[in-house]
Amino acid sequence: MTPNEPKQFVAQIGTPFHAAIAWNVNGIDGSSDRLRVYRDGQLISSSSSSWNPAAIPAAGFIVGSSAESDGNSYDKYIVDNVVAYDYAKTDFSDRFIENPVDCQVGELPELSANISKKSGTQSARIWTISLGNNSRCPAENAQIDALNLTQVAGAACTPTVTTPASFPLGVGNIPAGAQVSGTASINFNGCPNVARFKVSIPFSSNDGEVSGSKTLTNQFR
Repeated sequence: MTPNEPKQFVAQIGTPFHAAIAWNVNGIDGSSDRLRVYRDGQLISSSSSSWNPAAIPAAGFIVGSSAESDGNSYDKYIVDNVVAYDYAKTDFSDRFIENPVDCQVGELPELSANISKKSGTQSARIWTISLGNNSRCPAENAQIDALNLTQVAGAACTPTVTTPASFPLGVGNIPAGAQVSGTASINFNGCPNVARFKVSIPFSSNDGEVSGSKTLTNQFR
């Protein structure tokens, strides 16, 4: 049933997986495929048969009723979430987002950055850096690539980022319209209260396909 796989798939108890069916009687993505089956975003089966409802009696779509190898498998499955689209979707990079917002093929997310909170002592000042996704496309593997401070006022001093030990700082996937945060700890010992800094925060996601930088002025410890 899954000719595109080298060996039979065996589900692991307690480990969820994502299954999808794409269907278009006129062909999928310009191919002769009229029906495709995906698991965890990977194509595992396809068919060029017509699958035309005009010639096939109406029937229900049954999930988790039984398996060919186990007639007693009814009620052994838990369906967590079902989403239906009005086109033959083939990109399932958003499959772990509970309520994905439709994102056109090839469209990329739009990210922005900001310092949303400051707390802690002078020697361990914690800055919370937030990345926001301002689009309808999910951002994958978003990260804060650096935190650069340039002093612009006050007696010269050298603040040191102690956490993370190195960049980039990964913050994970960002659903459409959502925001995630990461923290950096900075040692401002030796910096006077009047010291001011220009801060540059480069960021990226989708394996570098999306990148940007936020510059903030008049920042202090």
